[in-house]
Amino acid sequence: MSRARFKNIILPAVIVIFSFVLTIPSVNAAGLVPCGGSGEPLCGMCNLLQMGSDIIDYVVSIIVPSVAGLLFLAAGFFYLLSGANPGYLNRAKSLFWDTIYGVIIIYCSFMITNFILQTLTVDSNVSGSWFKIECSYSAGTSAASGGSSSGVMPIAPPTDRNIGGVSGVNARNNLAQAGVGINHPNECAEGQTTGCTSLTGIKDQTLAEVIDVKEGCPSCTVTVTGGTEAGHSDGHHYGYKVDVSSNTGVDNYIETSGNYTYIGERGGAHGGPKYKNNTTGAVWVLESAPPHWDVDIRGG
Repeated sequence: MSRARFKNIILPAVIVIFSFVLTIPSVNAAGLVPCGGSGEPLCGMCNLLQMGSDIIDYVVSIIVPSVAGLLFLAAGFFYLLSGANPGYLNRAKSLFWDTIYGVIIIYCSFMITNFILQTLTVDSNVSGSWFKIECSYSAGTSAASGGSSSGVMPIAPPTDRNIGGVSGVNARNNLAQAGVGINHPNECAEGQTTGCTSLTGIKDQTLAEVIDVKEGCPSCTVTVTGGTEAGHSDGHHYGYKVDVSSNTGVDNYIETSGNYTYIGERGGAHGGPKYKNNTTGAVWVLESAPPHWDVDIRGG
């Protein structure tokens, strides 16, 4: 590597690092992730990914444009001086194109990294646009109160998933009275993942979200196919999520009744079109393998 090329690489790197160090106090004061503090939710895996995403967004949206602007300014300065020193013309061109290439590489890396982060959080409580990760939480839970966050993989989850939820028997009775079916008649034993469907610990709001569809479409066949049994994400385990069978009646109601708004696609292996309940904010995602609605009352 030539000495001139080496300088062109080291100089931008030093400026980026120095700029980041200068801005650390302001970033730290604001808090990279709003969790773990007094009155804040417990931190989980979603928060770790959110912190990484926030750092990347900060660098790409603030530091990179600032540094690139300084380097373009320096290139222009060398270009103006090239009349007195012809060697400055080559330096100006080199600095200009090195900056262009560097910005392209950084932003391509940014898109790839965000795609990976969104893939990792595809089955969590994530909301927001494709370039930003935002974790959602259940109300009234914080580190100070000892409550659990509804985020993915909470650090200190409750040992009893029935906390804050209803019993399996009561959940089944409520659904049966509303005309909602369940694909398996029996609750799952501890660790059982097939041939059963558990509703122990499911939230009242989750049940109400499913019942609301049946009441809005009495002719629809509404069947719960997944609840709080093992093998699902923590959202299922703690009663915030439920799976509902996909069929013509339910699909048409969600997609065309006007009670739900299409809000985009969820990527990854568990992806599909997302519809948000205009009243409750719950999100219904039509997964394809196997076809079913993944319902999350926390939104996202």
